[in-house]
Amino acid sequence: MLKAGCRVMEMAEYVRMNHPNPSSRMAEEIFRDDKRNQFFSRSWAEELDLLAELGEFCLFEATSIFGTGETVDFRIVKTDRHTDSGNAKDCGHDHSPTVLRLVQIKLSDGCVVKVRIGVNIYNKGCCSTSMNKYYTNHGVAVMIRDRDSRIRATDSQWTNDLHERFDPDYLPSEEEAWAIEADSDKDGYYSIFVNEIGMLGDMFGRDRAVMVEALLTMSLTPCPKAWRVGIHAAASILMRSCRRETKNFVRVYIDWQVHNHGSVSWGEFFRCRVAHRGKMTHKQLYLSVRNLHLAIEYANRTQDTRSVMNRLTASPSKGGLYGVGPFHAQQIVNIATKLGLITVTCHCERPTVAPSTATYRRLRVLGVENQRHAAEIVPFLSNELLESAGVVENKLCEVLREVFGTTGKMDSFVRGHFLFRVYRGDVYVVDIHGKMYKPQRAEAGFHDQYQPVFQWWKDSFVASDGTADILLTTKNGK
Repeated sequence: MLKAGCRVMEMAEYVRMNHPNPSSRMAEEIFRDDKRNQFFSRSWAEELDLLAELGEFCLFEATSIFGTGETVDFRIVKTDRHTDSGNAKDCGHDHSPTVLRLVQIKLSDGCVVKVRIGVNIYNKGCCSTSMNKYYTNHGVAVMIRDRDSRIRATDSQWTNDLHERFDPDYLPSEEEAWAIEADSDKDGYYSIFVNEIGMLGDMFGRDRAVMVEALLTMSLTPCPKAWRVGIHAAASILMRSCRRETKNFVRVYIDWQVHNHGSVSWGEFFRCRVAHRGKMTHKQLYLSVRNLHLAIEYANRTQDTRSVMNRLTASPSKGGLYGVGPFHAQQIVNIATKLGLITVTCHCERPTVAPSTATYRRLRVLGVENQRHAAEIVPFLSNELLESAGVVENKLCEVLREVFGTTGKMDSFVRGHFLFRVYRGDVYVVDIHGKMYKPQRAEAGFHDQYQPVFQWWKDSFVASDGTADILLTTKNGK
């Protein structure tokens, strides 16, 4: 096909040079975008080892072959110019040079017919779009490389491995928690959630229900340190309770945060916005927890990450979580995987740019056309920079914060915590010395140690019982 297309271009060039009418369409300079030609047909010729022979004619992006048999009156009909709706009209490529040949074909019954065989060449409009995407994506990759080089040259902190952030030499040994400028590796940011929810689960015998409820609280409080304070307070209240049939952990968490801080959305050094819209009913709350449990089970049965994300971001009545968008859904999936609740690890290794985020809006300014283009940029950068999708997605966020003047984001670390990573399909723990090993933990299940009022994991549970009209405020009402 490449050879056939090059022969058509060779004939088109001959016509262009020798046509008696300078105003003829075939006399114009066509297919002369060197960057596009190098990206498409010349690259193909190089792969096929045909560049030396056909390189000067590799000036197109697509080719097609067609054949038609005899017409009713045995005449062969041809239009003067072949047009195609997919051609790049904005580049003047709204027509296609065509070469035809009449050949005789002997059919199986011995009949011989004349057949018109033709070859078209195109500069397609879709290739224009692809080139625009490529240059936009490549420009972002250059920005990330430049930022990495600048940081390595000026900041010795960034030369340390991430696991060393959990026990830094420059902090006093009695300091329990601290914040460090946001790292390009988001595993550090996720670590506080993985460690705290893991320890919470252990307090209740690796109870699955309390861990799922804790996962939902992450979308309510954007500051990890403030979230940790609420988690500890809610756990302490439940452990001190004389009777186990008390409020659900998530309800205790919300009530304590609102009572002590006026809102669940408080604290400093947050790296994302809250997902909730200020208030929710009890029905929405407990339906969301139940749906999260069902979504986790669904994620363990499929490798279709998009369907998992669509499920998490739907409304509670349609099986989703209240107020949770794509960004928080990706965060929940990543942490649930590292906790062992989700066992299909590929889901957390496929982060994308969520359309509701500031990162998406900034990419639009840089030339990203739509949500589909934004979804393609992380895989492109991962391949271009030879780094994991998770690291690339976070580096993208950080470089755009720097470009648009919104730096200063921080990661929170706690002494005694460990770094959790997903590597080659398995979850690993990394200690402060850099030793990597698989965590040894019992499978999470529903146990008698956690018996709240609303046992949403049971088939008999009805989320609307007395809860439909009661508003649960999640922001300061003052």
